[in-house]
Amino acid sequence: MSIEATKSSSYPTISDLISHPFFANAIGNMPKDGATKPYLKFSSSTKEALAQFKNAYENRLQEDHKKYKLLEKEKRRKDALTSGEGRRKRQEINRQVKFFRFKKYILSLWLDF
Repeated sequence: MSIEATKSSSYPTISDLISHPFFANAIGNMPKDGATKPYLKFSSSTKEALAQFKNAYENRLQEDHKKYKLLEKEKRRKDALTSGEGRRKRQEINRQVKFFRFKKYILSLWLDF
């Protein structure tokens, strides 16, 4: 929706919503002087369900964080091993190339005599 559409529409205010019968059972005893904020009443079973959900969600976040950290650690370990192995292989190939060049050089000197 555009800003113009929301301005021209007549949306209910908070006080209109609070006075609506749908919300009448959910709103606690709200003083008329406005000293305290309105609050919602929940049954104890709903509160318990919300607490269980919150705990399950926090546990899942912690487990996901642990998995992420382990995967990140594993990736760093593999990168270190891969780069070290690659470096060792390149060094070995360079040694072999140098050795063959040296051998070719020595053979060329020996054949020149």
